[in-house]
Amino acid sequence: MTRRGRNLLATSAGAPPTVRVLVLAQFSFNVGFYMLMPYLAGYLSDHLGFAAWLVGLVLGLRVLSQQGLFVLGGALADRFGYRPVILVGCVLRTAAFLLLAVVRHPVLVVAAILLVGLAAALFSPAVQAYLALEGAEHRIEAFALFNALGELGALIGPLVGLALLRLDFAVVAVAAGGTFALITTMLARALPPRAGSEAPGPGRSQDWWTPLRNRPLVGFCAAMAGYSLLVHQLYLSVPLELTRSEGRAAGVGLLFAASSALSITGQVAVTRMAARRWAPGRAVAAGLALMALACLILAGASAARFGQDGGLAPASSFLVAALTATLVLTLGTMLAQPFAMEIVARLNGDRQLGTAYGVYYLAAALAVVAGNIVVGALFDAAAEYRAAPWLVLAAAGAGSAWAVARRERAGRLGPAVLLAPAGGEPGARP
Repeated sequence: MTRRGRNLLATSAGAPPTVRVLVLAQFSFNVGFYMLMPYLAGYLSDHLGFAAWLVGLVLGLRVLSQQGLFVLGGALADRFGYRPVILVGCVLRTAAFLLLAVVRHPVLVVAAILLVGLAAALFSPAVQAYLALEGAEHRIEAFALFNALGELGALIGPLVGLALLRLDFAVVAVAAGGTFALITTMLARALPPRAGSEAPGPGRSQDWWTPLRNRPLVGFCAAMAGYSLLVHQLYLSVPLELTRSEGRAAGVGLLFAASSALSITGQVAVTRMAARRWAPGRAVAAGLALMALACLILAGASAARFGQDGGLAPASSFLVAALTATLVLTLGTMLAQPFAMEIVARLNGDRQLGTAYGVYYLAAALAVVAGNIVVGALFDAAAEYRAAPWLVLAAAGAGSAWAVARRERAGRLGPAVLLAPAGGEPGARP
């Protein structure tokens, strides 16, 4: 076993028991999710005959139903406790993936995709809020561990999905649904109950709106909108580009495997290094800049694929460039994501964390659904300018990096003064 692998296991062993359960849940969740999602765009395009803009819309709706409802899911978790909301999310994800195995009509496909998103809207903010509270003394490292083990699931999932895809896409969907059924059983037995943070009590029924009125938090969430848009291009733009070549499915699996391997082996080390050298806002801005650079690499590779006669050059050179860009993009997410999660919790004073993370993902969802439609339309219309989608994405990433860096320099990523509930006094995180 490598030194980095031993460090990851040591970090896992030293985590509190509930943190270990949550990390294992994230690992299993990603196995099931990535077993299917990397191949969904190709399935919708190749087998169901959806246009690229419709594929972008469908995938964008999944993100919108998921992240757009994170505020609701987070508020429910804060109000009723994390464990029951997590379990309901797992049950819904099981049903959604089984539905994808049998439906073919676009309306039914959209319904299944919306259910996939709704399930995650319940699961993810509750898990992240639970993790933020359980790992409060070492929160950034807890999120780094959460990401690393999640990426191990994201490494295994596409490989399992690729093997099952040789049989049929429906087999992949059934296997993914079965995985989520197992997760539900595991969490029902192993996850201890925990009340949501700052759950509304008598006379405080509107208190869950507080994070939505927290201007520093909302401003940071808006600045981070480009992050989620770029991350989701591994599900849309790269598969669509590889669709035009033989071995597309194998190429997608390779990219996801490489991304996951880098995160698994390097996430904890990168996070510790960045924490020693940079303030959280600087680490996030640096990560976003790397993600923009990855899109520029893909812009050059996409343009080079077309010869003067308009025909495609061999796909091998694009696959190498796509692999390079994927690794750069992954390094950017490794830098940005744990620190962004810390900033969200800090800006809301460690209160109502489910709702606070919901606000963060709502901003991301709006960016993804709008951006995916634009990028998909560019793929449909810009046959002679294949670099156009990637240039737009690079601009989005660079804009987010600039916005976060500006807020860091202005001191607006520090503890926020909280809005008081009715009859209370304003408070600030010490």
